[in-house]
Amino acid sequence: MSGTWTEHFVQSLSHWGTCTKESAANKKPKKLRNISCLRIRYTIAAFGAEGANSADLRWRQRLENLQRALGQLKAALEAHNACINDEVIGMAVVKAYEFSFELSWKTLKDLLSYEGIDAQLPREVLRQAFSYGLLKNGQLWIDMLEQRNLMAHTYDQARANQALMLIRETFAPELLQLAAELEKRP
Repeated sequence: MSGTWTEHFVQSLSHWGTCTKESAANKKPKKLRNISCLRIRYTIAAFGAEGANSADLRWRQRLENLQRALGQLKAALEAHNACINDEVIGMAVVKAYEFSFELSWKTLKDLLSYEGIDAQLPREVLRQAFSYGLLKNGQLWIDMLEQRNLMAHTYDQARANQALMLIRETFAPELLQLAAELEKRP
């Protein structure tokens, strides 16, 4: 069969909806609806393993990307420590943080999806990850999200310096800890 398991599931689901509407309108026996239910069960059984593997693969690939981004963040922080007054390196640290944070919440989103939990927006993903024990300090992650949003509109050097301090002392260690914890997952 061609297509992904989700495409087949959606096709079966839409077919099931059509059959139930037709059977209700024509007062056909329930048997037609039961056949459609079996079709959905078959679709899940036939393609569920592929879907589970692709969801597992997706969050693991995202984790690899996160680890590479965190490597860049560490390198930017080291360069900034060597040249503390260099604004260009400071901007590189901020951008590396923004990129790493973005990959962090998206990795969590993919992992939650793999676990069967639907969360789409960053704040929602962070709350769900905290409630399921993937994050230890939920409020810190909300603060990181808010700071990331503020950094995109920071033009004041004093605020930029404050952001750099937060990244160096608080946010980067938290991102690294998350990556280490996710790496341990089976």
